[in-house]
Amino acid sequence: MRTLPVWLLLGCAGLLQSCAVQDCSTRDETKELLGSIEIPVSHAAAGLPDELKLEEGEVLRRLKFSIRKGKMKVERIVEKEVGQLGAQFGLLEAEPAKLVGLEPFSGARVIAVDENGAAARGGLQADDVVIGYMGKAVTSPDQLEHWVEESEPWQPAELRVKRGAETIQVIVEVGSDPEQGSSRVIERELATEDDRRRTGLELAEIPGDLRPLIVGPGRPEPGLIVVGVLPGGPAFFADIRVLDLVVSVDGAPLRTMEAYRTALESKPSGSAVAFAIQRQDRALEKQIIVEDDATGSSGFNILGLIKRENRPEKTEFEMVWGLLIDAETCHSIKKEDDGLEYRTERSWGAVLDLIAWRETPKKKELRLLWLFPISFRSG
Repeated sequence: MRTLPVWLLLGCAGLLQSCAVQDCSTRDETKELLGSIEIPVSHAAAGLPDELKLEEGEVLRRLKFSIRKGKMKVERIVEKEVGQLGAQFGLLEAEPAKLVGLEPFSGARVIAVDENGAAARGGLQADDVVIGYMGKAVTSPDQLEHWVEESEPWQPAELRVKRGAETIQVIVEVGSDPEQGSSRVIERELATEDDRRRTGLELAEIPGDLRPLIVGPGRPEPGLIVVGVLPGGPAFFADIRVLDLVVSVDGAPLRTMEAYRTALESKPSGSAVAFAIQRQDRALEKQIIVEDDATGSSGFNILGLIKRENRPEKTEFEMVWGLLIDAETCHSIKKEDDGLEYRTERSWGAVLDLIAWRETPKKKELRLLWLFPISFRSG
């Protein structure tokens, strides 16, 4: 009777093991969240920067900001009630120009008229040529449309019109079009601090003219915004989150990045530091255990028989190439509809994963012989 080679047996065993328990996942989706963040329009009541000031007739519809590569961008989207006539205008080409005795490409030819619009109510017709608007000579369709949009809605407007050989006057009540929107974007450089090594935080100063928009009216004046958290780092376990406002460290207010550096420089490794934060409408206090190097990694590997690997986002312990015991703990930051979710997943399998355990924030599962799961819902 032939026996299978040892390497083939181990390969088959490894295949069974890999099918039994999936590796836990490590990821950081912070950048996806910071790519587009809605600002409540009510924050504009605290004041808009000069570049984003509303012009007469504009209505603010949307504000959002993003943080990328040390820069903050703010986008303002507005709607403005503009005048409209309910007619489509085009160029006066050579043949139609002959019919009305005008030079080609002068005035604005009426291509179509909305039967329910202001132009129809005033008596404007298709193939009319508008040569004057409110006492000014019309030289192109674009010029006429610009003047109409600038007109105050619901006020009368006088048009000089060429209809065949006649020149007539048409009085229309300018209608309105509230659907016209426009956007404007401004950009600011950020003073930032990458402190992942000691606290697991990345922080940024909010530019003064943008502060009322970002944090809202009536919020504490000091504070640095959290723009990054190291998965598995000290801030991760303290539940400090991206977009939190760090107001003080051990009671010292943080108005600048230099104040943050000063507050942390004397803290020894292993000490607990109190971080006062503002999270939307809540004031919270969190304790961070400062480390020498939270980003470091360590481990050992003895011929694959015993292996251990430690990184901030993942720890793993294996025996006999993972066939006897394979245990993992993973930390990740996942983007959700209402912000970011901090996830810690744990799993282990023993003896080719004949017995395996997997734990996520919402589910715990014990699996026997790869096929028989026993699940426990935790949320």
